[in-house]
Amino acid sequence: MALTTVTGSLVSVNAIQGTLIADNAITAVHIATNAVSGTLIADNAVTAVHIAQNTITVTQLADDCVESDKIADGIITTNHLNKAMISSQTEVTAATGDFVLLGDTSDSNNLKKTPVSSIVNLASGTTINNNANNRVITGSGTANTLEGESTLTYDGLHLGMTSNHADHPSDANVLQLGGNAVIQGKTATGAGKSFRVMQNVYDDASAGLSYISTDEASHYTQVNGTHSFNVAASGNADAAISFTEAMKIHSSGVASFNNGIELGSGVDATAANILDDYEEGTWTPAFYTYSGVTTSSMTVTLATYTKIGNICHIHANVNATLSSLPGQTVTITGLPFAASGTDQYAIIAVGGHTANTGGNTPKAHFRTNGSQLDGVYYNASNNTAFWTYQSFDSPTFHMSIHGHYHTT
Repeated sequence: MALTTVTGSLVSVNAIQGTLIADNAITAVHIATNAVSGTLIADNAVTAVHIAQNTITVTQLADDCVESDKIADGIITTNHLNKAMISSQTEVTAATGDFVLLGDTSDSNNLKKTPVSSIVNLASGTTINNNANNRVITGSGTANTLEGESTLTYDGLHLGMTSNHADHPSDANVLQLGGNAVIQGKTATGAGKSFRVMQNVYDDASAGLSYISTDEASHYTQVNGTHSFNVAASGNADAAISFTEAMKIHSSGVASFNNGIELGSGVDATAANILDDYEEGTWTPAFYTYSGVTTSSMTVTLATYTKIGNICHIHANVNATLSSLPGQTVTITGLPFAASGTDQYAIIAVGGHTANTGGNTPKAHFRTNGSQLDGVYYNASNNTAFWTYQSFDSPTFHMSIHGHYHTT
């Protein structure tokens, strides 16, 4: 049965309802261009089942004649649209190759052509070279790939950085701070393993290394370089701070300086201002006995010395009994240090407390003679004479001496 189209003979808008038209009864050949306008179609009258594929083209749609509220949900599918139907949009004209339409950020009502080649392929993903557990991923400067860094890891708690530099142990974690400065923690343990916590590697490796490190075996912290010092741990036999053994602070709090302490000059290492020795102790005085003379008893109630630099101060208090009183010089042996020089005669006084040492005692004293003291006194002519045992009042006597002399 032929369908005759009568333009303008419809009784009113909505006179022919969608329910009176058999499916596929009206095709594109029965409808003149622009014959049906949007005002003649009842809301929701045309559904997807009434539109044959490709029956409506862009030339048969008046501008703005189809509104969103006139299109039932799902009525237009990908089978009903082709590229030509939207080619008039300036955003998607001149399409070349494969593309997709994405929302235009400059106009929410428009779509914009986006080449497929510019969209990351989410299905296959980006290639990550050398990837492994906990490795930090970095970008590549020459390709659209990522790199798993074997020397840079993060496990959620520790950030680990290692180095393959020849000056760094292969099992050490190293943080390069800039220039040649690094922080390095060695992971290996055992005797002789050094844990360097800061290191400066010179550009020329042969120039050496400057670093602060701890040594597991020796239990000390060491600063090594042109000038270095060691810090021993509390578990060490003598916990100390040692500056290349030239200066050490011992665990007892005592500081030692091998080459002395400079005082007062304001000039580096001026010999005249260096205190190079200090020592305190005791010594053992004894009366020299000549042939046939013996010491029956000897009691030392005091015998001390204090050496400051090259000056030695001595004190002694002794009680002695000799078998006889010979005519030889009263001689005391056992000085803590030998006197310096063959012509050095320091004066050691006799006094404080004496007994039975004879009438020459007020005029007597001792002079140094190497590691011994020789007794002398002023005779009636005010000349120096040797003080002899023969002048004593008794073989049992008491003597106190004190004084100082020059030594090396």
